Amino acid sequence: MERTVDPKRSRTPGGIWAILLGTVLCDAERYEEAITALDNELAIRPDTAIVWEIRGKAYSRLNLAEAIASYDKSLALDPDNAIVWTCRGDVHYALGRYGHFADALASYDKAIALSPGLATAWNNRGLVLFELGLYNEALDSYSRAIAIRSGKTETRTDRTNGVQKNDTKSRENLGN
Repeated sequence: MERTVDPKRSRTPGGIWAILLGTVLCDAERYEEAITALDNELAIRPDTAIVWEIRGKAYSRLNLAEAIASYDKSLALDPDNAIVWTCRGDVHYALGRYGHFADALASYDKAIALSPGLATAWNNRGLVLFELGLYNEALDSYSRAIAIRSGKTETRTDRTNGVQKNDTKSRENLGN
């Protein structure tokens, strides 16, 4: 029998406990409960960037517009958080077919400006550039991600796909 957590009836104090509860519930894919716990904490302490960040993570599985709003609130409180910029970029990337690729790219660029060694931001920047048809720039981003974290299989796979797509485009252009 799965137990549910009623954050309103919880006897644990807020603050770090609310953050931990929200994180654990997200990790357990119990997103609605996580959001309830985090919203209860935000009702008491609305200016806690990490709570908004975790709320964004939960909403990224349920409601992408709410995820962006939560990440934006977190960034308003902590604008130098490269991880949140990357997460914000991920949501915009997921909405890319609705015209959000530019926002995704801007978010990844901000994350990279704040933390140039963040391989995930470089890799995901490459994914956006690839979707935009900017294959050489995508390959550059993948290469940077590989240089930062040489053993990450996903990055190498993304780069290989980019090389193959770029090679196909080059061959098509030669035939014209």
